[in-house]
Amino acid sequence: MPLSIPLVGKKIRKQCRKALRLWRQHIDLYVRDKSLRRVERFVFSWVLVFVLGVGIVMYQHQQLASYYLTDGARPGGQFVEGVVGEADAINPVFAGNRVSRVAERLVFQSLFRYNGEGKLVPELARDYNVNDAGDVYTVSLRRDAEWHDGQSVTAEDVAFTFRTIQNPNTGSSLQPAWQDIEIQTLDAYTVQFTLPNAFTPFLHQLTTGIVPAHVLRNMEPSQLRVAGFNRSPVGSGPFTFDEISNQRIHLEANRGYSASGPRLDEFKIAMYSDWGNMVDAYSRGELSAMVTGSALDTSSLPNQERSRVQKINTPSQVFAFFNTERIGEATVRRALTRGIDNGRLVDQMGGEFETAHGPLLPEHPGYISAQLAQNREKARTLLDEAGWTRGEDDLRQRDGEPLSIDIVTQEKPHYTAAAEALSRQWEQLGIKTEVRTAASTRLQEDYIHPRSYDVLLFGVAIGSDPDVYAYWHSSQISGTGRNLSQYESMVADSSLEDGRTRADTKLRAAKYQTFQKEWRNDAPAAALYRLHDYYIWRREARGIRINNIAHTIDRFYNVEDWTIRTRPVLRRLQE
Repeated sequence: MPLSIPLVGKKIRKQCRKALRLWRQHIDLYVRDKSLRRVERFVFSWVLVFVLGVGIVMYQHQQLASYYLTDGARPGGQFVEGVVGEADAINPVFAGNRVSRVAERLVFQSLFRYNGEGKLVPELARDYNVNDAGDVYTVSLRRDAEWHDGQSVTAEDVAFTFRTIQNPNTGSSLQPAWQDIEIQTLDAYTVQFTLPNAFTPFLHQLTTGIVPAHVLRNMEPSQLRVAGFNRSPVGSGPFTFDEISNQRIHLEANRGYSASGPRLDEFKIAMYSDWGNMVDAYSRGELSAMVTGSALDTSSLPNQERSRVQKINTPSQVFAFFNTERIGEATVRRALTRGIDNGRLVDQMGGEFETAHGPLLPEHPGYISAQLAQNREKARTLLDEAGWTRGEDDLRQRDGEPLSIDIVTQEKPHYTAAAEALSRQWEQLGIKTEVRTAASTRLQEDYIHPRSYDVLLFGVAIGSDPDVYAYWHSSQISGTGRNLSQYESMVADSSLEDGRTRADTKLRAAKYQTFQKEWRNDAPAAALYRLHDYYIWRREARGIRINNIAHTIDRFYNVEDWTIRTRPVLRRLQE
């Protein structure tokens, strides 16, 4: 029986209602899902705003910090300086080697020292005066200086130090400079030096460190060089000696040195056999600083952006000393000088050095460029006039004998390079040359002491004062003297004697100008180039100001202000 129309309609309405309910459920879910998405987008937007805000604040903080803050010094820590060589006696009486002088400068004090401008200033001295004749110096001492063992530094310590140097049994290299000087203590804090003659540069001699009389008084002078004191010294300087171990000299801050004491806790001197090992240690971060000689190629230093490099012109020059006993004719010596092109010689050595032009330094009162200027044609003419003419082999000869010159120098790279360059320049004049090199000890024993050379290429320390008496006065000709040219001149002798006894700077300058003119005419030597050192230190080290120091060792003039640690500080408070 077929379905009735009403029954069919009922089923359709039921299915429609069911479909309508499902549709409403889906619509409700869709609406709710859409609301959730709106909430998520709202929350996400605020999170994004927050993160961006934090990022902007952090960026601004970083930028402001970089503008307003910088790394400042912080007290404490240990400073490790690298040096080449080994310490011998750490005792200023003996004026030891380069390494020993580093330790001495940190452990001991002297009556006077050089400041950052190369000027003499009091250290243990409070003040001084000189009599009208210029031959009596009276020095008053500070009363607050103490030895590291707590005893006071007195005039007796000063007198003991210089009397010990005077004693020939001590074997001090400083002894010749102290001959015939009378030393008296006027009271506990006043010492007087009476000189045999007026001597204007005398205060420079008082930069030697003072040693404690109460520690060394009972020791025989002849035994002082091997005394235990030299490996465990007691001083009065900014650092106290701790020990020597593993090729390092360990020093600790002397908190009684000044009101605040050194800012460092420790200072260590690391000793190396050669520059290569020291530079490697620096590149590994084992050193805070290092001091090197003239031959260092600073362009090869690792991490240069993390280091500071200061070239220090020392008061030392390299000369070609003509042995006037062997090269006796001034005309020949003038020809040899005229034949030297200093600029070319320095260029052939790498261009690191400054050329030198006389027996004094440019900063000395009365300095003139005293050396005969390079002129090869004039050199040839002078040799011809002296009878040294070119033979068939193009070498100069006289009476059948060739003009032959031996150049002796020390086995060091820059000395050897200079000697070879000098040899080539003289050979262009038709002179036969030979270069001989020797290690330091052999050079002294086999060549310098017996004056066994035609030309000695060698560096000498001229010093901060223009008094070059030791190198050019005829009284210094002996084997133990330092007149390496064996130069004799009455005019030069008189000028040098007068120059060291005049107190007035203008009068001294006039005397030294007379000497330099005579030196130029006699040509006992040719000045070649000036020596220098490099001091390299890490940027985090602060307080090191050495642009104008007179000697490399004077870098410690303000060591109590040095630091190795840093901390953020406002720029306006930067030290």
